[in-house]
Amino acid sequence: MKIFSKEFWLDLQSDFTANSLNRHKMKLAQNVCLMINDATTLFASKAKRFKDRLVGALSSLLADEIYIYQDYKKSFTLKGWITLVMNITSESYMHNKNRLLGLTFTERVLTVHHLLTKIEQKIWVKKSQKTAKMKFGRKINVEDIETNVRPIPEHFMYLVERLAEDFSYLAMRSYIGCQDLIKGLVLAHAALNKRREVCSDDFAFVSLIIPYLTDPFSRNVGTIIKLRAQGLSYRKICEKLGKEEDYKDQVGDVVKLASLRGVLPIITKKKKITKLG
Repeated sequence: MKIFSKEFWLDLQSDFTANSLNRHKMKLAQNVCLMINDATTLFASKAKRFKDRLVGALSSLLADEIYIYQDYKKSFTLKGWITLVMNITSESYMHNKNRLLGLTFTERVLTVHHLLTKIEQKIWVKKSQKTAKMKFGRKINVEDIETNVRPIPEHFMYLVERLAEDFSYLAMRSYIGCQDLIKGLVLAHAALNKRREVCSDDFAFVSLIIPYLTDPFSRNVGTIIKLRAQGLSYRKICEKLGKEEDYKDQVGDVVKLASLRGVLPIITKKKKITKLG
C-alpha cells in the first residue's frame, strides 16, 4: 500500500463482513485491489455462516465482477472488477483451505507459500522497526502503468501451457484455471513495466513463483501428481519418493483428490465381461 497510490487499493483491514462491504460500494466500482492484512483474524472472528457468506462475496466479485447480497431484512448489489491481496498464516490456511476450496475461492487467486527460516526470522525482528518506518519517494499511480496491454502473442502460448502444467501439479489446481492465472500474471507484469507488448521477461517473472506454489506442509503432493501424470504406478511413486510400499495409501489419497479437482484424469476400472456359450 505504501508503494502504490491510494486510487489503486481499498484497505479492508481484518474485521469486516459481506454486509459491511456495502459501505465501500463506490470505491469497489472503481476497480480497486482489496487489501486484507490479517485473514487469520478475519476468519477466526466469524461464525460459520458469516464466514461462508463473506468468502462467497469475495469469490463472486473476483469471478463475475458482481455480488448480490440478500437476506430477510435487505438486499444490495456490488459491482467492480477487483483484485485481492490477503495475508494468512500457514496454520489458518491449513484449517480453512478445504472450505475455501469448496467455495471456489482459492481457485480464483494465486496462493503462494513461504515459511521463514530461523535466519530470516532473526533478520525480520532486527529490521522490523526500520521497515515499519520505511517511506517511498514517489508512489506508483495510473500514469506509471500501461492500461492497454495487447493480448499474449500466439508464439508465447507454448510457455503458457508449460507453466500451467507446472502450476497445476504443484498447486493442485485445474489446468484451465492455471492458464487463466498465468495469462493474468504475464499481462500484469507487462503493465507494471509500462509495456503494451508481452515479452520473455514476463514469463521469467512467472517462473520465479513456482518454488512458492507447494504447500510447505505437503511437500510430496506436487511430485506425486507429476509422477502419476507420467503414468507411474503407486508402487513406483513410492520408490521415487524413497518411501515404503505402505505409503501407497497416502499416494492414493493425493491422486484421488487431484482427480476430483480436475488436475488428473479420473481413471475408472474396466469391468471384465464373460461371454457364455
